[in-house]
Formats: sequence, C-alpha cells, structure tokens
Amino acid sequence: MTEMDIKIHYKTICKNLADRKLKPAFDLLEKFIAENGLVVHLEEWRTLEQTYQYMLKYTVEGIQDPERQKIYSRLIVSVYELADSIYEAVRIKKSSSVEYDKKRSLNFESVNFESLLAELEGFYLLDEVIFTGNEVEKGNLTQLENAKNHQQKIVDLFYRIWFMDKLETEEIDFLHRFLTNDLIHKSYQSFIITGLVLSLLRYFDEEKISLLLDVYDLDDAELTQRAMVGLLINLYKYDSRIPFFKAITGRLKILNEDPKFNKNLERVIVQLISSRETEKIQQKIVDEIIPEMIKISPNLKDKMNLDSLMEDGFDEDKNPEWEKIFEDSPGLMNKMEEFSELQMEGADVFMGSFSKLKIFPFFNELSNWFIPFFPENPEISSLVNQPNDTNKRFVEAINSAPILCNSDKYSFCFSIQNLPIENREFMAEGMNAEMSQFNELQADEELTDPGKKSGFISNQIIQDLY
Repeated sequence: MTEMDIKIHYKTICKNLADRKLKPAFDLLEKFIAENGLVVHLEEWRTLEQTYQYMLKYTVEGIQDPERQKIYSRLIVSVYELADSIYEAVRIKKSSSVEYDKKRSLNFESVNFESLLAELEGFYLLDEVIFTGNEVEKGNLTQLENAKNHQQKIVDLFYRIWFMDKLETEEIDFLHRFLTNDLIHKSYQSFIITGLVLSLLRYFDEEKISLLLDVYDLDDAELTQRAMVGLLINLYKYDSRIPFFKAITGRLKILNEDPKFNKNLERVIVQLISSRETEKIQQKIVDEIIPEMIKISPNLKDKMNLDSLMEDGFDEDKNPEWEKIFEDSPGLMNKMEEFSELQMEGADVFMGSFSKLKIFPFFNELSNWFIPFFPENPEISSLVNQPNDTNKRFVEAINSAPILCNSDKYSFCFSIQNLPIENREFMAEGMNAEMSQFNELQADEELTDPGKKSGFISNQIIQDLY
C-alpha cells in the first residue's frame, strides 16, 4: 500500500461508519490489518465484529433490548477508535511526512507533571526576584541561559502534546492548570494550545475537543481565538463522528445560544474561506503588480527625492509630485489600492515575499513555525539586547503589526540584522508611526465593532497554520 492508498483506505472506513455501514467497514479493517502486518489489533477486531454479529442475530430474532441503540452507537465509536489506532500504526511505519519523521525521532520519557509545572513556575518567580533587585543563587547559569532552558522545556511539552494520541487524566489536569496559570507567559500558553490543535488534527480524542472548549470559555482573546480556530478546523474534519459524542454536542448547543459566539464563529469561517485565496493573491502580485513596478522603476528616482526619506523630519511635503509617480502606469494605482484593501481585510499578501526568508537556522526546528512572536523570546535576544535601542523599538513595532503572521515576524527580525544601523533606525521610526496610527484606528473600531481585535488574532493564527 502506498501512502495515498493508506489514506484513501482509512477515509473509506470512516465514510462507511458515518453512513452506518458496519459490514464493509469491518471488511476493510480486516484487510488493513492483514496487509500491514498489524496482528496485534486482530483480537480487538474479532471482539468488535462478534458484537456486531450478535446484534444482527438479536435483531433478526426480534429480541427486544432497550439499550440496543446505545450499544450500537458505542460499537461505532469503538470501530472508529480501532481504525484510528491502526491508521496511526501504519503512518508511524510508512509515512514520509515531516510530522511523522519528527514523531519517529522523538523518544519521550515518563514525566511528573506536578514537578514540571513547579519548574515552569519557578522560572518566572526567579525573574521576579531578579527584577526587584534581590540577590539570588542561580548557579553558573546566566539569565539568557535560564530563558533558553525554560523555552526548551516548553518546546518539549509542545511536542509531547502534539504526538500524544489520547490524553490521560493526569495530562488533562496539567494542561488545565498550565493554561490558566497567571505566571506562565501568554505566548507559551498559546503555543501549547496550537500543539493541542495539531494533536487533534493528527489523532481524534474527545478529551482534546473538551479541553479546547474549556479554553474558549477563558476570558482572554489570545487564547480563546486560538482555541476557536482549532475547534472549527477539527469539527469540520470530524463532522461525521461528532454526533456520537453527546457531551460535545451538548456543549456546542449551549454555545450556539450565545450571539457573541455565533458572530465570532461566522468571522472565523469567513477568514478560513478567504485563506484559500492566498495562492491566487501571490500569483496576482507576481504576474501583475511586480512587472508594473519594474516598468516604472527607472523613473522613480527622478520623481521621488529618495535621499530625503532618510533625513530627519520627513513629512508628506517632501515629495510634492507623489501623485505623478504612477502616471506612466495608470492601472498600477488601482491594483495597489486593491492590494491595500486585501491587506486590510486580512489577506496574507506577504506570503510570497517572506517565504524566501525562511532560510534562517531558526526555521530548521519544526516547533518554531508555530511559536507566537514575542520580544522576550531568547531566540531573538541577541537582536533585542543591543547597546542602542533601535533594534528594541523595531522589534516592538513588529510585535504590534497584525498584518504579519508570527513566522514572518521572525523572518523580518533575522533579516534586518544585515542592515546598516541607520537603515534600521529609519525603518523602526516608520513602523512605529504606522503601528501607532493603526492601533488608534483599531481602538476606535473596537468601540463600534466589538470583537474586531479578536478578528485580527484569529486571522493571524490562520495565517500561521496556512
């Protein structure tokens, strides 16, 4: 069986179960087990198949059983779970995806979650002591080394959650406490929620959905929007089996009565649909906008006083012929306006540009594609902690930019290290001014359209996943 054959085989089994066609589902499962040498699952298959045969027999004989429907539903769920286990075992053996290459390379040891949470909290308590000026014994570790060790623990936890098939009670309790802990950095909590979303996409577990629903109930847009996006994608993927889980459907019905939830849901659905246009937008930029820009570029220096842009006190009057810049290409202005509108609507207009900046060693680590951008990240500490504050102001401006996804922000930061300091100062001033205006506009819009900020957050998460 090829990797594509395996995927189709599994989807066919799930389709039969969704259509309540248990006989063909059992036949395909038996073939799945035999062709992949997974005899360890054969006994469970026989037990479930025997239960199915007994149900058929009792039905034919007209034996009344008030619990029959519950048993039938439970049987379908059990067959789903068996199919998931077999599919996962086959993918571990045969999948060539980056995801399963990573899973095969990891060897998780048992962990005491109580101790782990205490260690993670200890990092922030130590920082509080340092920042208040009190002396503390830190061994031979510098503050940066402590931050790197702390982040490595978070990354290890991210992978553990991502590649965990089923959550046990101890893990569920730990995640609840971790995600509601006021000491833990918000970006790390968001990071682990993404790990949970990826874990659910890889392997279905009712407890993972329940945990995402719990996160959505929290009063924090950064966390709730990440949970919302993850829930929506996974509810779409597992739509056919969700009706068998009454606890989940019950909670969804309660949420459905909340107008705020419905508005948020609608917004995220539109954003997910819009993300499907990303490739078309990139193609339009390459085919239409860039050629026009190249066409007029020889005359730009004559029409714009580029040197004045680097001077202090730059304002709109420095280039009085601004409106004449595009006269050699009249259609370009309309295309640029359309480009700007798409950007304001949340389209990822920079994917084509920033995809070429994913060459830095930072992106060789799979987890770094999912970690939110935050200035305290030890991976960019060498950029932030410079004698002058230019880099710090630049990073702060990048951090507040909602039009860039997190991985693009990291790309931007790494790429500017090669720029002369004066160029960085100019970019930092321009970005800070633009972000200040944008944040004021966003605050005004939040008053007239509550939830606007949440929309920016969910859109950025979708761009990260895309």
